[in-house]
Amino acid sequence: MPFSRGKKPTVSKIPKLNLKSSENVVDGPHVKRSSSPPQGAPRKRTAFIDLTNAHKIEFSNPIKKKEPTKKVQKKTWVTTKNEANLKKSASVTSESSCEEQEKDQSPVEKLEEPLPKAPLPAHLLPPQIPPEFDIDSDASNDHTQTPEYAKDIFDYLKKSEEKFVLHDYMESQPSLNSSMRAILVDWLVEVQENFELNHETLYLAVKMTDHYLAVTQASRESLQLIGSTAMLLACKFEERLPPCVDDFLYICDDAYKRSQLIAMEGSILQALKFELNIPVAYRFLRRYAKCVNAGMDTLTLSRFVCELSLLEMQFVPVRASLLASACLLIALVTKDLGGWTPSLQFHSGYSVEDLAPVARKLQHMLNSPSDSKLATIRSKYSHKVFFEVALLPAVSSEKLERFLNFMVGDGALVHSEKEEAEKDEAKIEEVEKREVEKEEVEKEEAEKDDVKEEEAEKREAEKKDSEKEEAEKEEAEKENAEKEEAEKEEAEKEEAEKEEVEKEDAEK
Repeated sequence: MPFSRGKKPTVSKIPKLNLKSSENVVDGPHVKRSSSPPQGAPRKRTAFIDLTNAHKIEFSNPIKKKEPTKKVQKKTWVTTKNEANLKKSASVTSESSCEEQEKDQSPVEKLEEPLPKAPLPAHLLPPQIPPEFDIDSDASNDHTQTPEYAKDIFDYLKKSEEKFVLHDYMESQPSLNSSMRAILVDWLVEVQENFELNHETLYLAVKMTDHYLAVTQASRESLQLIGSTAMLLACKFEERLPPCVDDFLYICDDAYKRSQLIAMEGSILQALKFELNIPVAYRFLRRYAKCVNAGMDTLTLSRFVCELSLLEMQFVPVRASLLASACLLIALVTKDLGGWTPSLQFHSGYSVEDLAPVARKLQHMLNSPSDSKLATIRSKYSHKVFFEVALLPAVSSEKLERFLNFMVGDGALVHSEKEEAEKDEAKIEEVEKREVEKEEVEKEEAEKDDVKEEEAEKREAEKKDSEKEEAEKEEAEKENAEKEEAEKEEAEKEEAEKEEVEKEDAEK
């Protein structure tokens, strides 16, 4: 696998802005920006004026310049004459103003009252969040955090995880294994550091790589091409200023051609059916850390655990929201910051019992000896910028098991009243159900008794009919027997007469 680690790009080929240009120079705090345009530049103007105060604005033609008015000294007799005229006009205008005031005081047409707003449909109403679980109201004035839609957005992301569930695809890859994939992910982390990309970009690139390998067989030589192309697509999706194609060719040590990378980009998009909005664990991790007001050190520790899980093939089938919840649980246990709160359970939808299997796998991963070939993540999180969380002692299995057992018991105590109420309701429902069942059973028994009576009557009628038929049959048989006997006697009598006749004939 052509991973080039000796040749790291020190300078990215992304075109950077020229900070020394006159347009982007920031003025000093005490220097007032000149309102006049620079020489030869067009005059600045506002796009829209205040239409409500348009009558107060005096428009001037910028082309036609006003000529300076000459000051002329007026004579005194003109001023006295003007004062007399002003007094006369004031008396006239006072009368007209009184009339105008009377007109103004006349009844004005009342404004139409606004119609009552129709209630919004159920799917447009904001989600009903209990006050104790509301984590977005504090940011109501920050439109960048979209507090009105935050819950809906993460509910949608969690629901869309159904489309992106993966399986262990290494059995269908004859040329690859889990170690090769781990080396590729470790190299992608290094690329993310060199290009100073967002963490969401790294997670999305790994997801794209896994989804592509799950449906397409790949060779060992093309694995780095797949990873770098997935990172390029993730940059286009997540980054504000994504690196260009030449940057990725350079960081691959020119092992591939530009046409190969572009062709692989189309192949990945076709394999993913252009569905690039794959939910990643990093987004859920930041959301769930907000539920417990986790500090930056705790969030960084959970990010370290989550990023280490990218190397392991066993976590590929795990859903992003479940993996993020388990990583945050490991961080909370490591720093002794409490348990899995009801707010976390409300927003994540997972209980401690749901997180326990994944948390045990993560704990085993942290306590396993690290591979010297996969040291990028540990060295990254050993820096002071990341609070040196990689140097913290990993949580032991005994501590984790005690915590899990305590949380299960504590959860039972916390929810005991609710469970008792539910049990009482269940008992009442069972009693009502039993009464209903009893009534149904009685009704069925009554119906069965009626059916039995009808069957008995029917049987008696059938018995009588059968007895009657037997009697009739016996009478018919008796009549037949008597008839046969009578016919037999007649036959014997005829034979006797015939013999007598023959005897008489013989005698004659």
